[in-house]
Amino acid sequence: MNVLWFTNIALPEYTRANGNFQALKSSGGWMVGLLDAVRRYAPDVRLSVAFRTSAPGFAQVEGVDYYGLGDSADGAFLERVEQCVRSARPDVIHVHGSEGIAQVLPDSLLARGKVVLSLQGIMEIWAENYFGGLTWADLKSYETIVRRLLRYPNERQIATDWQTQRAPRERELCRRILAFMGRTRFDRDWIRRVNPAAAYFHVDEILRPEFYRGRAWAAEPGRHVIYAGAAFTYPLKGGHWLLRALKIVKESYPDVELRVAASRRCALSNWKDRVSLGAYGYYLVHLIDELGLRDHVTFLPALSAQEVRNELVHANVYCLASTMENSPNSLCEAQMTGTPAVATRVGGVEDLATGGVTGYVVAPRDPGELAEAILRAFRLSPEQAEKMTEGAYEAAVRRHDPKNIVHDLLAAYRAVEGKK
Repeated sequence: MNVLWFTNIALPEYTRANGNFQALKSSGGWMVGLLDAVRRYAPDVRLSVAFRTSAPGFAQVEGVDYYGLGDSADGAFLERVEQCVRSARPDVIHVHGSEGIAQVLPDSLLARGKVVLSLQGIMEIWAENYFGGLTWADLKSYETIVRRLLRYPNERQIATDWQTQRAPRERELCRRILAFMGRTRFDRDWIRRVNPAAAYFHVDEILRPEFYRGRAWAAEPGRHVIYAGAAFTYPLKGGHWLLRALKIVKESYPDVELRVAASRRCALSNWKDRVSLGAYGYYLVHLIDELGLRDHVTFLPALSAQEVRNELVHANVYCLASTMENSPNSLCEAQMTGTPAVATRVGGVEDLATGGVTGYVVAPRDPGELAEAILRAFRLSPEQAEKMTEGAYEAAVRRHDPKNIVHDLLAAYRAVEGKK
């Protein structure tokens, strides 16, 4: 079976083969894990992978054909897409996500009938929740003059793009495509509302390889460390609610530390950070000072998978404060590490965690309830923590088993291809 993937990132094998500096930035994440699993468990599948790049290119690595399609703003982009399809001769086309490259693929391709789209984030719902309970009026005064002069997009412009461009395009293409893959009741119910006649296949996601090394949680007793992933990237991630919860937690644990990935710019340690930090970032910096949390928040750079695992191993609790998610891999990675987790009851989260059993699940936009769950996690006895994290780990291992996922993936491909 020939399968052509359209992905939102250039995978590392391609960037390395082309000597491109992007290889230093692109980890590939879970896509690398899925590709490796297909190679291992489905050797009869011939994969081709296509993605947008700064310039067109091609590479063949270990039996996989990679197509760099160039910039989608280039007038020749659609022709390169068609050339890629003619060259790959796919029995099935698999588009990964509705929010990225799917937005620029031609309708004639999406409506061919041998296409399956795997749902990641859902732009229509993400757009509704972009500000995470804030408004542009809350953030506007924090936008710098330099960013306006340089015409960097602000949060209002990003939200408007999601609402008026990406979300309508997503709905349009999801009405054309006849088959979808998803992982939660949340995405299944959404696609059934948008396209009731479409086929839906449940296919879980393979995590990054670093998280298949067994439980390793080893938080130091007596410390009170919260790891929150990339909670400060944009308002939907709920960083502002987490900070308000942190203030409450600090009253009981004055030594509490919140560690946030991809937030180094909030430290404002150089002029580039001060120029590039957006209104939401400055809002968070102001909120940290207003709440007296300057000594309790550690700004981390963007982290590799191994660095994320190290953070989870040594954190007392992982916290997901988002106002919307589908199936957040960061929560799954915490479970695979054996770290106690607190997460908001949004989207598909309850398909991953059962409140009080495999983690704590709380209402979104409620810093009091979020703080109480963090406090409960801090107060777990070693035996209680072991019981909770063991259940979460065992469920995550079953959910993210690569062999089973490839089995489900192939079943979906065969159905789309027209075979039983």
